[in-house]
Amino acid sequence: MKRLVTCTIAISLCILCAGAALASALNVTVYNDNRALVNEQRSLKLKKGLNEVRFTDVAASIDPTSVHFASLTPN
Repeated sequence: MKRLVTCTIAISLCILCAGAALASALNVTVYNDNRALVNEQRSLKLKKGLNEVRFTDVAASIDPTSVHFASLTPN
């Protein structure tokens, strides 16, 4: 039953994220101990200088130290 709930949540995440206009790649891995790894690539147009980007609908139980951002371009 626990596995069914975990799989249902993972599939729901995939459906929600796949519908996002900015998502260009998404991978979800669900582990047996009710943890999940979500790897998502998004394309953002940023202006020169300081920018603010907000990601909404993120799980409340996310480990903040596990979130990483990186540029995929040399600039």
